[in-house]
Amino acid sequence: MKSDEDLIALSSQLAEFLAEAGWRRVQGKRGLSFFFAPPGLGIQGNDSSEYSIALPDQPVRPGAERIVHDAAEAVRTLYRGRDLNNILESATVLSAEVGGVATLTSRFIDRSTASGSIPLLSIKEYLSQLERSLYHSAKFKLGGDSPPNQAAAQTFAQGCRFLQTSEGSFVTEVEIPSMSLRQADLLGQGEVHTAHVGAAMFSAIEFLVSKVLPSGAATEAEEDIETAIGLFSVDSVDALAKLLVGPGMERVEFAFSAGRARRSADTGQLTQEKIERLHDFVTFIKKHLTDEHSLDVTGSIVELRSRNPEGDRNYIRLVTKYHGDRTFIGATLTNDQYQLAVDAHKKSRAIRLVGSGVRMKTQIRMRKVVELEVVASASGST
Repeated sequence: MKSDEDLIALSSQLAEFLAEAGWRRVQGKRGLSFFFAPPGLGIQGNDSSEYSIALPDQPVRPGAERIVHDAAEAVRTLYRGRDLNNILESATVLSAEVGGVATLTSRFIDRSTASGSIPLLSIKEYLSQLERSLYHSAKFKLGGDSPPNQAAAQTFAQGCRFLQTSEGSFVTEVEIPSMSLRQADLLGQGEVHTAHVGAAMFSAIEFLVSKVLPSGAATEAEEDIETAIGLFSVDSVDALAKLLVGPGMERVEFAFSAGRARRSADTGQLTQEKIERLHDFVTFIKKHLTDEHSLDVTGSIVELRSRNPEGDRNYIRLVTKYHGDRTFIGATLTNDQYQLAVDAHKKSRAIRLVGSGVRMKTQIRMRKVVELEVVASASGST
């Protein structure tokens, strides 16, 4: 079953993350492994060395889903601010598949909403940008602006429904339909669950709220820029920024839930300084998102990394000659593409990548790989 595969993948992601973060794994009883926190983690009220997170040795068993979700929630709480998008999105999709309806909740806090109502222009702007955000997020997750992806994204956006609101500060709740969207890829047809689209869109909202609004530091750190490139398209970053500030509220609280999985993000007081910071970021990141190159490069593999063997999130890095300079090329591959790259590396053969990308400070990051080919030897390409 798909949900069983997703549970195994999420458990594997969590185990790998904890191991990389320095947690000590100890075999326990009743089919559980316990990961003990590294010293100095700073867990309030506890000795870090005595704090542990449990994961099932066999994820497909009664009660395993709750254990894995509790572990995911503990990681999210302990490592708030870290890039955990893949783990959080996997947990959300699993909850939706097991039976939880995915919903996006927005709470508007403003003098104009104190009575539980909202100005017509504010809700009109919110609805407009919400529809755009859902549509462009789905299209981006499907892989581009092709007519089939546009049709699938439109179907998804039209399937979302407003639920009943509540009194007090004005609250909206949108139900995301549980369905699979067809995805065209290099080696055939794939699927993207709509809960994944909603979770990815919420990851983008969290990035804006946690990285951009407080300080704007996301425009400086290369790892933040690379994370942003994986979260936004030109259209979606514009729509999501307007979703935050377009209604003209003093503060907006967002929540995304599916079954046991729940995530929240709070803009805090939306000062003029924050709004200007957000506008500056959108202008800045659009240059990276639009500065795409038609890349056709052949090079030697210098790094292979698979964080989640079940989740099409595999990383590769090549070294090649690009416009006469020694250049590193980073890309995310599907499982089938990754297996070709692993086989090529074992045989000391180079690979050719064709796609589009953006130039970072230390490398070129391919955002979309449309062709992968194993070749006999490496050669430069421009």
